[in-house]
Amino acid sequence: MTAFWNRSALAALLILFGVGATYAQPPKEDEKKKDEPPTKEELELRKGSLDLAYRFTPGEEIVCEARQKRIENRMVQGSKRADTRELRVDMVLTVVNALPKGGAEINGRVARVRYSRIGSLGVQKYDSNNAKNGEEASDGWELYADPRFKSKFTFKVDARGHVTDIHPDAETAAYWKQQPRELKALVTDEVVKSLLPFVSLPHDLVRRGTDWKETRTLLDESFGKREVTINFSYAGAETIGGRTYEEIRLRGDAKLLDAKPKFEIAEHHGDGKVSFDKARGNMRDFHFDESYVFNPLAVDVAEHKDSKKDKDKKEKKMGSTGGYPGSGGSGSGRGGYPGCGGSSGMGGSSMGGGYPGAKSQKQKKSKDEKKKDEDSEASKTVKIEIENESRISYRGPPVSAE
Repeated sequence: MTAFWNRSALAALLILFGVGATYAQPPKEDEKKKDEPPTKEELELRKGSLDLAYRFTPGEEIVCEARQKRIENRMVQGSKRADTRELRVDMVLTVVNALPKGGAEINGRVARVRYSRIGSLGVQKYDSNNAKNGEEASDGWELYADPRFKSKFTFKVDARGHVTDIHPDAETAAYWKQQPRELKALVTDEVVKSLLPFVSLPHDLVRRGTDWKETRTLLDESFGKREVTINFSYAGAETIGGRTYEEIRLRGDAKLLDAKPKFEIAEHHGDGKVSFDKARGNMRDFHFDESYVFNPLAVDVAEHKDSKKDKDKKEKKMGSTGGYPGSGGSGSGRGGYPGCGGSSGMGGSSMGGGYPGAKSQKQKKSKDEKKKDEDSEASKTVKIEIENESRISYRGPPVSAE
């Protein structure tokens, strides 16, 4: 019996040792895989990595345009109502100095501002190059292109597109400082950055599929402060007009930052694309489109529903005690609609007061109020579509005068 257990133990030990030896042995080379041609992904990786960076030459001029379009959709009394705003800002950027690590110090000048708004107030249009602009048509964007002068500012940008040290010149700063608080929100550093032709680039070398991100903070006049995170992904080279550019794809995530927000982001989508000119060291163009669905927070909806219930109870109580004058009940018929209060409160009579057909009118009124409440509830949900675009139209020796 003892010999049996010894043999069993020895067998178990040999099995364990064999398993361990199997795992300890180096994997056998797959001769067949050696002869297989490399995949498309492997070929792409063999091409090596790319260094994406901005490059600047002192004295050169960059002419660019930023376009921002916002469409706000609300349901009002059963129909969709849209408010569309579009802003175009033309700027001239002059490289003053090249910084040691590849960035630059740049002078910026706003050459032209165009703004339009189509909504409940009709059509508003503003063009800084047009002396005949409608009153209040600019919604404050003339701060960048007052007819008396063009806004000027300086800033620094590093080789990876990080913008810092934005400073308006003395004349521009004095003009901006005297503006009311709500207009000053249009000239914050974050707004200025959103108009410049620079996006974040990675500090490391990139290959197809390399990801990085950039975070922007925006203040919305209707929905408060929000944070938008743009996720970049390098997608390889593309040819546009005979030139080679690096394609960068964008995706966006957003969240509200207010401590006590009145709305929540029920839905959000953001995507876009950047074409980067690696040879020249600048962005050719940038497109980023977003869509939002904002809903009121649950507490606001609950309060709205509670107030509606109280209103319904009040109306029901009024109806049972006479309620609206001349409604066919036993009430006295005092007050109510002018010229329709009789002494008896009897409905259906064209004489002696009362409101002809008041019972059916009350039912209709109740339905109308219910519809109005539904519209009011629907109007709290807002859909917003935002288009952001920036492009460089010229880069080279100065062609415009200050």
